[in-house]
Amino acid sequence: MRAYEREFKELSVHLIEEILEMIANIERVLSMPGGSLLLAGRAGVGRKQSTQLIAHILNMEFFSPNINREYSMKEFKRDLKQVLLMTGINAEKVCLYIEDHQLIQTEFLEMLNSLISAGEVPGLYTPEELEPLL
Repeated sequence: MRAYEREFKELSVHLIEEILEMIANIERVLSMPGGSLLLAGRAGVGRKQSTQLIAHILNMEFFSPNINREYSMKEFKRDLKQVLLMTGINAEKVCLYIEDHQLIQTEFLEMLNSLISAGEVPGLYTPEELEPLL
């Protein structure tokens, strides 16, 4: 989907001082190459909407896994591969947004840790999958 083909959603965020500070911090980190951040705090303070706003301002795709009852390691790997394809092969800027309730298996957190710290996820691709990409 190209930037001009995006759907627009209504954003209902009350711009109080704390939200403006959070938006400024998110923008500062996401505008840096390879920027990643951990947003912690109580529920309902606007972290996701603020991040979506900044991703839109920075012309980034916003990607968050759609978790359901059947979501497993297979689907999580598929989603990670999709994000890596968008960033690595298609050279798109992507904001991968994962919330704590989406980490339904400890392996998800281990894979994200590898991605953030080393820039790769060991064993994500089989040699047959990797060959056409290279």
